Amino acid sequence: MYGYGLPPNIATRVTPPEWRNSVRITTAGAFTFTVPQNVYQLFFMTAGAGGGGGGGSTSGTGNVGGVGGAGGGYAEGILDVIPNQVISGTIGTGGAGGTAAATAVTGTTGGTTSIGTTVSCTGGAGGAGGLNASNTSQSASAGGTPTASATIRGLLTRTGGGGGART
Repeated sequence: MYGYGLPPNIATRVTPPEWRNSVRITTAGAFTFTVPQNVYQLFFMTAGAGGGGGGGSTSGTGNVGGVGGAGGGYAEGILDVIPNQVISGTIGTGGAGGTAAATAVTGTTGGTTSIGTTVSCTGGAGGAGGLNASNTSQSASAGGTPTASATIRGLLTRTGGGGGART
């Protein structure tokens, strides 16, 4: 998040390299952030965690590895805040990789990253587990999706990229 000392609801004419007081919150789990004095706007960038890759197959001949997990959803924008406001949220945990087995295990879905109830980016789906040579078609896992409040200015959202596929 980047803070800048402009009054609330004023059109922002500052690009991210000029934002000040950069804070990066990257550790998975819950967090709180207290808005510093003289900061009235925050530029944020959030992403859901990526899904875990699928495990490989250990049965039959011509065993096939699992495919990669999908990317998490993404959102960025400008949030109006007031000094000393406490913002809470969650950083999603990356999905766990699937294990290798006769029937390979799919990776788990990545965790959701959120800023209060204002922004939420779901994690990407886990990648499919590997298959044996007689059945090698695998669909891509779905990317995470972003949702955000209509009060956010300059909002940009993107769905996460799909995971690996095999045809």
